[in-house]
Amino acid sequence: MILSQGQINQLNPNRIREEAQELWELCFEDSPEFITFYFGKVFKPEEAYIAHSADGQAIAHIHAKRYPFSLGTPRQANLEPYALPQGFYVSGACTRPEHRGQGIMRDLMIHTMQAEAMQGRILAFLIPADNELRSYYKKHFGFMTNNYLHSTNSPESASLDYEADSSQGSAYSSVVDFLYHTEQGKAQAGIRRERADWANICTEYEISPQASIEVYREEASENILACALIRLTERTIFVDGIFGTPTYRRRLLQRVQSAYPQYELKIVLSQASSEQNQTTPRAMIRPLRFDIFLLEYQLLYPNEEIKFSLLDEILPQNTGDYCITQGEVSFTAGKTEYPQMSIPEFVTRFIPEYEMRFLHE
Repeated sequence: MILSQGQINQLNPNRIREEAQELWELCFEDSPEFITFYFGKVFKPEEAYIAHSADGQAIAHIHAKRYPFSLGTPRQANLEPYALPQGFYVSGACTRPEHRGQGIMRDLMIHTMQAEAMQGRILAFLIPADNELRSYYKKHFGFMTNNYLHSTNSPESASLDYEADSSQGSAYSSVVDFLYHTEQGKAQAGIRRERADWANICTEYEISPQASIEVYREEASENILACALIRLTERTIFVDGIFGTPTYRRRLLQRVQSAYPQYELKIVLSQASSEQNQTTPRAMIRPLRFDIFLLEYQLLYPNEEIKFSLLDEILPQNTGDYCITQGEVSFTAGKTEYPQMSIPEFVTRFIPEYEMRFLHE
C-alpha cells in the first residue's frame, strides 16, 4: 500500500479530487446533488489522504476537514487577540469494498493523525455511524466519546440553549453573517467556523428539498433576531439549530409549529439544558498535540498547576512528562517520572464537551 496526501501532491489536485469522489460514490449513498455540492464547495485536495495499491489504484480515503477550535472563550469576530488552534474532522473515511478487512483504513488513519499532528492540529474528531465503529475507533486509535446529541420537544428548553445571549445586540441582515458572528461569540467550547463554512451549510439546507432556513426579522430594519435550520421527515420537524435571543427563539419556534401543526417538533440543542432532554452519544475526539493543547488551556486557566506523565502508543512523540505551573507549560519527551495519566483520563480532565453540529456524517 502506498499512502499519498493532497498537500504533498499539489501538482495534480484534480486527480486527488477525482479519486476521492470516485471512492465516495462507490462507498456512500449520497445524492448526485450532494456529491456535486460537497466536492465543489467543501472538499479541499490539500486536506485529502488517499491510499493507493501497488498498481496505482485509489483504494481508501480520508478527508481531514480542518476547523479552528475554541476551548471555551468567546472571541471578537473582527478583532482576534490570537489565532485559534486547529483540529480536523474525519469525513468520508472509506475503503474500496474488495480491499476491506486488510487493515488499510487503520494504516491510513494513523498516517493521517501523524501527519496532521506534525502540522500542529491539536485534535481529531469524528462521528461514528454505529456502536461497532465507535468501539473500533476507541480500541485502535484512542478516540473517546466527548459529545452527545441533546434534543428536546420543548421550545422553552430550546430558548434557554447555550447561544441564547450571544447574538444580543447584533445587526445582521445576512443569514451567513448572523450565524458566523453568533458562533464566534459563544462561550461553549467547540468549532469556530469561517464565513465560507457557514455559507456552505446554508447552501446545503437551501438545495435539500427536505430542509430549510427559517428566520425571524426585525420589521423596521430587516435585521435577523433568530434563525433556525430545519429538516422535515414524514412526521417530524428536526430543528438542527436555533440561534438568537430567548424571546425571538421562542417566537420563531412557535411560527414553525404553526406552519406544520401535524408534525412533531424535535429540537437539537448545543448542550443538555435539563434532565428531561433526550441524550445519545455522538462525536468522538482524540488529542493529537498535548503540548499545544495545554498551552491553549493555560491561557484560560493561568492558575492551574499539575504534573503528569502520558504514554501515547499511536503518536509516540506525545509520550513524556508534562508540567503546568505558574502559567507555563513544559514537556520532557520520553520521560515518565510523574503520576501516570491515560488518554481517556486526559480527555475527562481537560476537555469539556464540545459543541459539534452541522457536520457531514
